[in-house]
Amino acid sequence: MKVILDSNIIISDFRLSSPDSKILLEASKKGDIELHIPEIVFDEVYNKFKERLEEAKSKIDKEINIVKKLTTAKILENFSKNNIEEQLEEYKDYIQNLVNENSIKLIEYPQTSHKDIVKKAIKKLKPFNSGEKGYRDSLIWENVKTLVPTIGTSIGNPDVLFITNNKKDFCDNDNRLHEELATELEDLELDIDAIKIINTLNDFNNDFKNLFFTQASSFKQKIESGEIEDFDLENLILDKLRKEFDYADISYLESIPYDDTTVRYIEKVENIKIDNIIKLNSTEYSIDLKCNVEMTIDFYVDKHEHYSNDEITYDVEDYDHNDYVIWASELINPELNISIIVDNEFNISSIQVD
Repeated sequence: MKVILDSNIIISDFRLSSPDSKILLEASKKGDIELHIPEIVFDEVYNKFKERLEEAKSKIDKEINIVKKLTTAKILENFSKNNIEEQLEEYKDYIQNLVNENSIKLIEYPQTSHKDIVKKAIKKLKPFNSGEKGYRDSLIWENVKTLVPTIGTSIGNPDVLFITNNKKDFCDNDNRLHEELATELEDLELDIDAIKIINTLNDFNNDFKNLFFTQASSFKQKIESGEIEDFDLENLILDKLRKEFDYADISYLESIPYDDTTVRYIEKVENIKIDNIIKLNSTEYSIDLKCNVEMTIDFYVDKHEHYSNDEITYDVEDYDHNDYVIWASELINPELNISIIVDNEFNISSIQVD
């Protein structure tokens, strides 16, 4: 799950030290989310930080002048313009440390041409309203679009969360993505359902667990309907099983009827049934499923048992493997319980067979 912050969210808590901000940063640090902040957002925040200090200094100077006129007290004036510049640099260092410590990803200024942005401004297309703010919002929106997946490639929706309290320029009256912005995504063949706009960090934190559940449910539905392009779960599992289980001992599986059984070759995976999907973090899902795995197995059979059995289903590879057992093989197709961890790039990092 990718989360993008607008400048107004940071400006409301410059040090990102409130409980809601701390929860967000911790989620990013742990890898539960991918937290993205556009470079233009930082620049706007730095500018607003400096403006707030200048406003505060102006108020302080005004009040000091009033005190001077009313009294003979000696008042030290030790907050100068140089102090403002020093505090700004200190603040930039503070933010950079937050970025590094909490795995925040910086989005560089978009490469969109000024001509395209001016066209939107002239037509007053969202997120433009008027003035400089509309221009900055338009650049931020260009950044947001770079994270929205193309149609048919998103694993679970919503995949992109844009946190901004600027409802009127990005949302309609029902707090959904504005129709003009939705049309823009459609024209670019980007997945409208992949993006959700949230107005406050508190809303995000309250919805966080539910969003993970929503994404997991969306992923399950997409697997079952075959909506995800280039996502062949049968072949993904087959490749991983071949890497992990060729020549492995699988005697522990209840569906294997023989002792000392090893896998010679896994032929295919079929009849997948998804039992459950859980979202683990920003990029990984745990999937519990059942499927049939057709494979050739090797095993040993007691000679006495072999010769006394009239219903043999296996092939004998070596009658004289030793004095006690024969070496046999069989093509079987058991239903297995399998758990996998898969990421957004369709890589299976772990597999477990029960």
